[in-house]
Amino acid sequence: MKIVILSLTLILLSFGCTENNTNSNIRVYRKSISSLSKSIDENRDVISNLLVKRGIEKFIKKDYDGSVDDFNEALQYKREVTSIYKLIIISKMWQKFKKNDTWLQFEKQDIANIIDEVYPSNITKPTVDEII
Repeated sequence: MKIVILSLTLILLSFGCTENNTNSNIRVYRKSISSLSKSIDENRDVISNLLVKRGIEKFIKKDYDGSVDDFNEALQYKREVTSIYKLIIISKMWQKFKKNDTWLQFEKQDIANIIDEVYPSNITKPTVDEII
């Protein structure tokens, strides 16, 4: 535990974060945080797109958990993009029903359950036939 705390302290010190911050340093940090937050807000589309692209790459590598994580993170930036929800559904289908390069048997209700799990109530859900 002491090693972890020491390592974190050294990392923070290397970025100029010390306990002895003056009022002017604190103002600089607040301005920096505000500027970074503004940049994140202004680049939500870019961040979301990068996360979707990384999720697709993970899907191709059969890292379905990782792809779902990236797609969910992308939704934090662009909740209204319904194609991201569909990517999550597809990843979850492969995750649950594709084992050792063989598709397990599943029913339309299984897909309907995934759709219900993924889509929030305020967004129109696709039908099972639109997914498969």
